[in-house]
Amino acid sequence: MDINGVLGGVDRARGNLPAVIILHNPLLPDPTLLTELIYGLEEEEVLFQLRASNGGAIELAFQAAQGSVLGVGIGIDKELNIVLHHYRLPPGDPLISLFGASQEAARILGNNAARLVKGIPLGNIV
Repeated sequence: MDINGVLGGVDRARGNLPAVIILHNPLLPDPTLLTELIYGLEEEEVLFQLRASNGGAIELAFQAAQGSVLGVGIGIDKELNIVLHHYRLPPGDPLISLFGASQEAARILGNNAARLVKGIPLGNIV
């Protein structure tokens, strides 16, 4: 399924605006996890940028955090692993890693990414 067809332009940030960067595999078998993740960010009113890329979730999240003006990045690989990373953490030591994430957990991870940006306490992952 095509991610662009599912999300249809929900990318709310362009260029170098302060935004959480989400690097995702372009061939996600279940795009609803990405949709739920985005809903979590939007609930907290934090901007995001979607970018397609290949690689493992930890690697993608680290790259996303390094490229984000806010220093926060999320990676989703084709196995539907979702990782939240901060630019100050070592490459292989992300803040949150979800392997085989549920839709609810993906939404909460989106909330937590936004909370990290805002500097408020993180919520519990299901």
